[in-house]
Amino acid sequence: MNARGFSIATFVALHIPATAHACAVCMGADDKTGGAINGAIFLLLGCIGGVLASLAGFAFYLIKRASVPMPPADATA
Repeated sequence: MNARGFSIATFVALHIPATAHACAVCMGADDKTGGAINGAIFLLLGCIGGVLASLAGFAFYLIKRASVPMPPADATA
């Protein structure tokens, strides 16, 4: 490690706060922000679940379709 990297690492290590303070919502404030944040989290989880469910459904469709034999080719074409 060169001198510049060591000085940057020392600077960062010395300026990290000793304690971290949580926001008012995490500390249990009695306002509507906590409920809104929880609602947003569940909405995003629902969106992710919907996308994953649609991908799983499409994979199931492809697997089911791949197991069906192909129809015979039409000789008149």
